[in-house]
Amino acid sequence: MARNYPANTQIQKFLEESYNKERDTRLQWFYKLKDSNGQLATSKQSEVARRKIQNAPKPAEDIFKKLPEDYAPPKFNKVKSDFNAFPDLSKAEGKLQQLVAEMRPASAGTKEKLYDGFTKEGKGRYQRLRLEALNMSPTKTPLNRYRSLNSIRE
Repeated sequence: MARNYPANTQIQKFLEESYNKERDTRLQWFYKLKDSNGQLATSKQSEVARRKIQNAPKPAEDIFKKLPEDYAPPKFNKVKSDFNAFPDLSKAEGKLQQLVAEMRPASAGTKEKLYDGFTKEGKGRYQRLRLEALNMSPTKTPLNRYRSLNSIRE
């Protein structure tokens, strides 16, 4: 198996020299930019940007100022759901009675049409829906509904 790493001593010396040269260049830049105090000199532009960031209001602080003082975020003591308990049926009874009042059993003719054959054959549900569409009053059809709206606008 061939090695991809340069095993030649000449190339290894070249790499070592280039690493040392890069290190020396970085150190020269560091000492050049350093103040007499021993701190890195900063440009005026970076100083202005730093002050802007420090003086800007923190978004989290603003949010907490808007909250009421007695508000405390909930900790880790949340009530866990008990899925084994029976649901409270008193709330659902009103909705159930309303649904029962709106619903009525299908007539015998409708049931016969629904369960007679398959939709692919043009029977069953397809036949019932087709009959409803034909018997639909003129005000309920979509096109007539839009025509009546246009006549009101004019």
